[in-house]
Amino acid sequence: MVRQRLGIPREAFVVSCVARLTPICRFDLLIEAIAHLKRRNIEAQVILIGDGPERVKLEELARMSNVNVRFLGAIYEEDLLGAYIFASDVTASPGKIGLSAMHSLMYGTPVVSHDEMDMQMPEIEAVYPGRTGSLFRRNDVNALADALEYWSKAKANREATRLQCRDVIETRYNPVTQARLINDTIDQTLGG
Repeated sequence: MVRQRLGIPREAFVVSCVARLTPICRFDLLIEAIAHLKRRNIEAQVILIGDGPERVKLEELARMSNVNVRFLGAIYEEDLLGAYIFASDVTASPGKIGLSAMHSLMYGTPVVSHDEMDMQMPEIEAVYPGRTGSLFRRNDVNALADALEYWSKAKANREATRLQCRDVIETRYNPVTQARLINDTIDQTLGG
Protein backbone atom coordinates (compact mmCIF):
# COMPACT_ATOMS: atom_id res chain seq x y z
CA MET A 1 0.00 0.00 0.00
CA VAL A 2 2.88 2.42 0.76
CA ARG A 3 4.51 1.63 -2.56
CA GLN A 4 1.26 2.13 -4.41
CA ARG A 5 0.83 5.57 -2.80
CA LEU A 6 4.38 6.52 -3.87
CA GLY A 7 4.00 5.19 -7.43
CA ILE A 8 6.48 2.33 -6.90
CA PRO A 9 5.66 -1.03 -8.50
CA ARG A 10 4.99 -3.67 -5.86
CA GLU A 11 7.57 -6.17 -7.12
CA ALA A 12 10.31 -3.66 -7.97
CA PHE A 13 13.73 -3.96 -6.36
CA VAL A 14 14.14 -0.47 -4.87
CA VAL A 15 17.47 1.04 -3.83
CA SER A 16 17.32 4.43 -2.15
CA CYS A 17 19.37 6.96 -0.26
CA VAL A 18 18.71 10.24 1.50
CA ALA A 19 21.78 12.44 1.20
CA ARG A 20 23.22 15.60 -0.25
CA LEU A 21 24.34 14.84 -3.81
CA THR A 22 28.07 15.52 -3.48
CA PRO A 23 31.14 13.77 -4.95
CA ILE A 24 32.03 12.12 -1.61
CA CYS A 25 28.74 10.16 -1.64
CA ARG A 26 29.81 8.32 -4.84
CA PHE A 27 26.33 7.93 -6.30
CA ASP A 28 28.10 7.59 -9.66
CA LEU A 29 29.34 4.22 -8.35
CA LEU A 30 25.77 3.29 -7.39
CA ILE A 31 24.49 4.06 -10.90
CA GLU A 32 27.31 1.99 -12.41
CA ALA A 33 26.50 -0.91 -10.05
CA ILE A 34 22.83 -0.78 -11.03
CA ALA A 35 23.91 -0.92 -14.69
CA HIS A 36 25.94 -4.05 -13.79
CA LEU A 37 22.83 -5.57 -12.18
CA LYS A 38 20.87 -4.86 -15.33
CA ARG A 39 23.41 -6.91 -17.31
CA ARG A 40 22.76 -9.69 -14.76
CA ASN A 41 19.02 -9.42 -15.56
CA ILE A 42 18.23 -7.74 -12.24
CA GLU A 43 16.13 -4.62 -12.70
CA ALA A 44 16.33 -1.99 -9.99
CA GLN A 45 14.75 1.35 -9.38
CA VAL A 46 16.93 3.91 -7.61
CA ILE A 47 15.39 6.70 -5.56
CA LEU A 48 17.72 9.52 -4.56
CA ILE A 49 16.33 12.00 -2.07
CA GLY A 50 18.40 15.13 -1.73
CA ASP A 51 19.97 17.77 -3.88
CA GLY A 52 23.44 19.08 -4.46
CA PRO A 53 26.18 19.94 -6.92
CA GLU A 54 26.39 16.44 -8.45
CA ARG A 55 22.74 16.20 -9.47
CA VAL A 56 23.14 17.24 -13.12
CA LYS A 57 26.13 14.87 -13.62
CA LEU A 58 24.26 12.00 -11.97
CA GLU A 59 21.14 12.61 -14.05
CA GLU A 60 23.26 12.49 -17.20
CA LEU A 61 25.10 9.33 -16.06
CA ALA A 62 21.77 7.62 -15.29
CA ARG A 63 20.45 8.59 -18.72
CA MET A 64 23.59 7.39 -20.51
CA SER A 65 23.64 4.14 -18.48
CA ASN A 66 19.92 3.54 -19.04
CA VAL A 67 19.43 3.23 -15.27
CA ASN A 68 16.06 4.04 -13.70
CA VAL A 69 16.80 6.77 -11.13
CA ARG A 70 14.17 9.01 -9.59
CA PHE A 71 15.74 12.25 -8.38
CA LEU A 72 13.25 13.59 -5.85
CA GLY A 73 15.23 16.57 -4.58
CA ALA A 74 15.23 17.60 -0.94
CA ILE A 75 12.35 16.31 1.17
CA TYR A 76 12.02 17.45 4.76
CA GLU A 77 8.65 15.97 5.76
CA GLU A 78 9.35 12.90 7.90
CA ASP A 79 6.13 11.13 6.91
CA LEU A 80 7.13 11.28 3.23
CA LEU A 81 10.82 10.51 3.87
CA GLY A 82 9.87 7.59 6.08
CA ALA A 83 7.48 6.24 3.45
CA TYR A 84 10.21 6.19 0.79
CA ILE A 85 12.72 4.55 3.14
CA PHE A 86 10.14 1.98 4.28
CA ALA A 87 9.19 1.23 0.66
CA SER A 88 12.83 0.58 -0.28
CA ASP A 89 14.47 -2.83 -0.20
CA VAL A 90 17.86 -1.36 0.68
CA THR A 91 19.57 1.96 1.34
CA ALA A 92 22.86 2.31 -0.54
CA SER A 93 25.45 4.97 0.13
CA PRO A 94 28.67 3.96 -1.62
CA GLY A 95 30.88 6.86 -0.47
CA LYS A 96 30.05 6.92 3.23
CA ILE A 97 27.05 6.50 5.50
CA GLY A 98 26.16 8.50 8.57
CA LEU A 99 22.83 9.21 10.20
CA SER A 100 21.08 7.91 7.07
CA ALA A 101 22.03 4.45 8.32
CA MET A 102 20.10 4.96 11.55
CA HIS A 103 17.19 6.51 9.69
CA SER A 104 17.06 3.55 7.33
CA LEU A 105 17.38 0.89 10.02
CA MET A 106 14.65 2.57 12.06
CA TYR A 107 12.27 1.95 9.14
CA GLY A 108 13.49 -1.63 8.79
CA THR A 109 15.56 -1.10 5.65
CA PRO A 110 19.07 -2.59 5.46
CA VAL A 111 22.11 -0.48 4.56
CA VAL A 112 24.88 -1.02 2.01
CA SER A 113 28.10 0.99 2.18
CA HIS A 114 31.84 0.44 1.84
CA ASP A 115 34.04 -1.49 4.26
CA GLU A 116 36.90 0.97 4.84
CA MET A 117 36.12 1.97 8.41
CA ASP A 118 38.59 4.85 8.67
CA MET A 119 36.73 6.49 5.74
CA GLN A 120 33.29 5.98 7.30
CA MET A 121 31.06 7.74 9.79
CA PRO A 122 30.55 6.11 13.24
CA GLU A 123 27.02 4.93 12.36
CA ILE A 124 28.51 2.22 10.13
CA GLU A 125 28.87 0.14 13.30
CA ALA A 126 25.13 -0.60 13.13
CA VAL A 127 25.61 -2.49 9.85
CA TYR A 128 25.92 -6.21 10.54
CA PRO A 129 26.62 -7.99 7.24
CA GLY A 130 23.79 -10.27 6.17
CA ARG A 131 21.49 -8.99 8.95
CA THR A 132 21.20 -5.22 8.81
CA GLY A 133 23.11 -4.58 5.61
CA SER A 134 26.28 -5.26 3.68
CA LEU A 135 29.77 -3.86 3.41
CA PHE A 136 31.53 -3.93 0.06
CA ARG A 137 35.14 -3.26 -0.96
CA ARG A 138 35.46 0.54 -1.26
CA ASN A 139 35.26 1.94 -4.81
CA ASP A 140 34.67 -1.55 -6.28
CA VAL A 141 31.64 -1.38 -8.54
CA ASN A 142 31.42 -5.18 -8.90
CA ALA A 143 31.50 -5.67 -5.12
CA LEU A 144 28.76 -3.05 -4.75
CA ALA A 145 26.69 -4.81 -7.42
CA ASP A 146 27.19 -8.12 -5.57
CA ALA A 147 26.02 -6.56 -2.28
CA LEU A 148 22.93 -5.12 -3.95
CA GLU A 149 22.21 -8.42 -5.69
CA TYR A 150 22.25 -10.15 -2.29
CA TRP A 151 19.48 -7.83 -1.06
CA SER A 152 17.51 -8.23 -4.29
CA LYS A 153 17.39 -11.96 -3.55
CA ALA A 154 16.59 -11.37 0.14
CA LYS A 155 13.19 -9.85 -0.75
CA ALA A 156 11.54 -13.15 0.20
CA ASN A 157 12.71 -12.61 3.79
CA ARG A 158 11.85 -8.90 3.89
CA GLU A 159 9.84 -9.01 7.12
CA ALA A 160 12.59 -10.88 8.99
CA THR A 161 15.11 -8.32 7.72
CA ARG A 162 12.86 -5.47 8.89
CA LEU A 163 12.78 -6.97 12.39
CA GLN A 164 16.57 -7.35 12.52
CA CYS A 165 17.12 -3.77 11.37
CA ARG A 166 14.70 -2.34 13.90
CA ASP A 167 16.08 -4.57 16.66
CA VAL A 168 19.54 -2.99 16.29
CA ILE A 169 18.04 0.45 16.83
CA GLU A 170 15.79 -0.65 19.70
CA THR A 171 18.45 -2.57 21.59
CA ARG A 172 21.57 -0.52 20.95
CA TYR A 173 21.22 2.72 19.01
CA ASN A 174 18.57 4.75 20.81
CA PRO A 175 18.83 7.63 23.30
CA VAL A 176 18.00 5.54 26.39
CA THR A 177 20.56 2.83 25.65
CA GLN A 178 23.21 5.36 24.61
CA ALA A 179 22.70 7.36 27.84
CA ARG A 180 23.05 4.16 29.89
CA LEU A 181 26.25 3.21 28.05
CA ILE A 182 27.72 6.69 28.60
CA ASN A 183 26.80 6.61 32.29
CA ASP A 184 28.27 3.10 32.68
CA THR A 185 31.51 4.24 31.05
CA ILE A 186 31.73 7.31 33.30
CA ASP A 187 31.06 5.16 36.37
CA GLN A 188 33.75 2.66 35.33
CA THR A 189 36.23 5.41 34.54
CA LEU A 190 35.67 7.22 37.83
CA GLY A 191 35.58 3.98 39.77
CA GLY A 192 32.11 4.09 41.08
